[in-house]
Amino acid sequence: MLFRKRINESLDINESIDIKDIEKNLGDREILPLEKGDLTAMLIAAAIVIGPIVLGLSGLLLLLAWLFGSFG
Repeated sequence: MLFRKRINESLDINESIDIKDIEKNLGDREILPLEKGDLTAMLIAAAIVIGPIVLGLSGLLLLLAWLFGSFG
C-alpha cells in the first residue's frame, strides 16, 4: 500500500495487545433488554428513513413507465 507507515502510525497499532484480552473485555459487556416503547420507536424510525426512499423509487419507476408509453 502507498502510505502503509502513515496508516500504521495513525492507527497506533500496538502488537502487545492480546486478542484474548479483547475478547474477554467484549464478553463482559451486559446486554440490556428492550424497554416498553423501544420496538415501536425503532419501527417508526425505520419507516421515516426507508419510506421516502421507497416512495421516491416507486415514483421514478412510474414516471419512466409513463414516459416510455407503458400506460396505454
